[in-house]
Amino acid sequence: MALVTVEEAKTILGITGTTYDTQLTYFLPLVEKDIVSYLGHAFQDKYVAREGSLDMYRGDSDTHDYITDDDGYFATKGFLAGMDIAIEGGYSNVGLYTIESVASTKIILTEYERLITQVHDADNVNHIGQIEVSRVKWPTR
Repeated sequence: MALVTVEEAKTILGITGTTYDTQLTYFLPLVEKDIVSYLGHAFQDKYVAREGSLDMYRGDSDTHDYITDDDGYFATKGFLAGMDIAIEGGYSNVGLYTIESVASTKIILTEYERLITQVHDADNVNHIGQIEVSRVKWPTR
């Protein structure tokens, strides 16, 4: 769930109609990232986090980026479409992302061509390092 939805932003700004929905949809995630960067805190819900050598894949406009989840942790721990997640650790991909959908073996992100593919294998399990994916729990008003 985003810090502020498009509808909430429109109410705060006194905007009616849908004229600026595209711009708001584009800019709200950038504002969230700026807030996290400025505060140095991504509001992770550390009680609902998955740690390990997770595989991450860069997608395209058809497949979207995704993170594999062989043990089904994300699905059983309440990760849902529309939620924001924070990725920490590894050598890249650190940041905020939004879940498009949750399947039994992976979470699909709304973003595409943003993740850098990082895959561990039996011969080199530390290749991407320790990754943590946690739900973001934005403060409530």
